[in-house]
Amino acid sequence: REKMGELCGAFMKTECKIVEEGPVRVSVQCKYTYGRSELKQTFSLNADAAELIVKAAFRSEDPHKAFKISIPVNIEDYSCYTETPYGYTERKADGKENFGHGWAAVCNEEEGLAVINDSKYSYSFDGNEMQFVIARTAIYADHCGIREFGYDYDYLDMDEQEFLYAIRPTRKNSFAELSKEVAEIVYPCHVLREGYH
Repeated sequence: REKMGELCGAFMKTECKIVEEGPVRVSVQCKYTYGRSELKQTFSLNADAAELIVKAAFRSEDPHKAFKISIPVNIEDYSCYTETPYGYTERKADGKENFGHGWAAVCNEEEGLAVINDSKYSYSFDGNEMQFVIARTAIYADHCGIREFGYDYDYLDMDEQEFLYAIRPTRKNSFAELSKEVAEIVYPCHVLREGYH
């Protein structure tokens, strides 16, 4: 299937609080629920940064669902792009799922918005929304669709997962910067203390 199907519900916000407030960074943590599934997102904005960094933790207990994060886009006459190996590909804003590596962007000649992330690879663009799939809880290796009553099936993307994404402004001629930022998120620098020589 090219599209995930009809919208069957939305996450409801259950709690939102400031967890960090200082001269360098402000962070707000929000918790959401849908059915028996829970999403916790910590939105952080650094003082001199252009991007909003989001650390997310998702626990899914609802089988046979596809969960997405939707980001509203207020850009006129835009084109859609996703990262591919060694470059990028233009996509249509038709609601169909598109593969992409570390980033997706919508932009025109003057302005744009990009989402970069560390582990999600399915994007869609529909109207004034950019979406990416965070979990798809289908039966593992389900090729036939025939269900045996009483069988204990294994499901994809169930239980807990953590991921990181960032929302930032972009321009069509700065896609190389997006790929660089993805590499910095996926492979952060680690400080190692050396011992004595």
